[in-house]
Amino acid sequence: FPEYVRTAKSCLKQLRKGHKKSGKNITHQLYLLKAEYAACKKFGSPEKFYLLAIEHAALSGVTHEHAYACERFGTYHFLRKNHNAAYEQIREAHTLYSKWGSRPKCEQLKKKYPRLGENERFLRGGLNN
Repeated sequence: FPEYVRTAKSCLKQLRKGHKKSGKNITHQLYLLKAEYAACKKFGSPEKFYLLAIEHAALSGVTHEHAYACERFGTYHFLRKNHNAAYEQIREAHTLYSKWGSRPKCEQLKKKYPRLGENERFLRGGLNN
C-alpha cells in the first residue's frame, strides 16, 4: 500500500507538469488521481475531486474516462459502506461504458455488482437499496 501512495504522488507531480502545458486535455485525469490520493491518505475531500473528475471528463467528451471516474467514485462509496451512492455511480458508469460500446466492461460490472442485472427498474433507479 505505501508503494501505491508513492507511485500516486509521483504521478500527481508529472500530471501537474503536463497540466501546465495542455491543461484542458488532462484536467479530469489530474482530478481523478487527486481523489484517489486523498482517499488513500484519508485527508482532504476525495468526493470533491471525484466530482470534478467526472464533470471535466464529461465536458471533454471522453466517455470511457467519464465512465471510469464514475466507477472509481462508486468503488470509493462501496468502501465506505454507502451502497446507494455507490450503485448510483456504478449505474452511471455502466450506462457510459455501454454508450462507448464496451460490452465486456458492462458484463464485468454486472458480475462484480450483481444488482445491476436484477431488472430494468433498478437500472432506472427504481430500487432504494
